[in-house]
Amino acid sequence: MKLGRNLLLPLLLSLFAFSHIAPSSAVGSTQSSKPSAKQQTLVWSWSDTNERGGREFAEEEYWSVEDIPVIELKISPVNPSRRVLLERFNDADQTWEVIAEERTNTKGEAIIFIGPDCQEISDYADGSWCDYSETLRLRVLKALGQKQRISQSFEVTYVSSEDDWSSDSDEDWDD
Repeated sequence: MKLGRNLLLPLLLSLFAFSHIAPSSAVGSTQSSKPSAKQQTLVWSWSDTNERGGREFAEEEYWSVEDIPVIELKISPVNPSRRVLLERFNDADQTWEVIAEERTNTKGEAIIFIGPDCQEISDYADGSWCDYSETLRLRVLKALGQKQRISQSFEVTYVSSEDDWSSDSDEDWDD
């Protein structure tokens, strides 16, 4: 019995010392440490190539403006939902102007549609393609502890077809 008491006292002292030295997670403590701000990541690419950067879109390569690839953007952490702006650089007054706006979904994703805006080039635009380039960038607005993020600017060029299809007659088309 004396041997049991001699072992019990050092065992209890060891357990007591261990509980004060060991990390709280090792002894099942429910104390919570202050959470660190999670680093946000932002990735974007064109929907058809998974590449970033400038592009040239030629009318002859796309059936319509709606067929132009979109910009796919992914943000993590996914919460909170964020506003994503597509901005165009205005050469005249050297400022950025918003041309499209989307909100991220529950997966942290947003899809931005682009296309030639011939009204910007001419008041007489009839909805057809026009030749011009524009400098764009993406801006993700800050929200609940997440900072605003701005992408590097990139150039998008639109090239109209040299053919004037409106003058073609039905005889020029195969049946």
